[in-house]
Amino acid sequence: MATSNQHGLIKAIGALKCSTKVVLTIVNGDNKEPAIVSVFNIVLLAHKFANSFWSSAILIAVSASSPRSDHVAFCLHALFKRLAKARTWTVALKTLTIVHRALRADPSCQRELINLRDRGLIPSLAHFRDDSSPQAWNYSVWVRTYALYLEERLECFHILKYDVDRDQSRNRRLDIPHLPEQLPVLQELLHRLLTCKPEGAALYNHLIHYVLSTTADESVKLYIAITVGILNLVDKVSSS
Repeated sequence: MATSNQHGLIKAIGALKCSTKVVLTIVNGDNKEPAIVSVFNIVLLAHKFANSFWSSAILIAVSASSPRSDHVAFCLHALFKRLAKARTWTVALKTLTIVHRALRADPSCQRELINLRDRGLIPSLAHFRDDSSPQAWNYSVWVRTYALYLEERLECFHILKYDVDRDQSRNRRLDIPHLPEQLPVLQELLHRLLTCKPEGAALYNHLIHYVLSTTADESVKLYIAITVGILNLVDKVSSS
């Protein structure tokens, strides 16, 4: 039976192989599949999300400025295939976080995600659960809630045709009847985001805390966009 030290060494060797493959792929512009295989290995091997090297590698792969524009579609499709096979809450959460970061990094990802959704290629996590322990079951509940928020965020972009995370002042420039149409969409997104408040064991998990740091930033921007829209609506109604 392998000792804990041997197990750690095996993980380290695996991570080193992953990093070498990703670097060679980025530098040489090789086939995109090795990069995705490496990303999947990262999801399984990495202990933490906050790793600048892996984050940069992923964002480079899906960047609209990349010479290979088809990387966006390929990467996202491959990530969702990995998500569909996830059996543990850590793999599911890390995969969702990669998708979330790509979504925030590049508008082209939002359009491609809508395309994948319309083709039925985004797996539903409505029934996802990790029964390996009572804590894992609790974490699974939060993962499902987080997945629903990302779905609502994508739907918001689909309806509004812009990313509220990038432009909170847009509602200041809208007129009636556009404001009454768009404000409920933003309010529904805010409601979905607020349900991401963790409970039970999830309240103390450091991986979930990392994701919450991102959603907290988005909640502030969303609240600003809604407030600006409401003030603009009140001003236009009172002056009409």
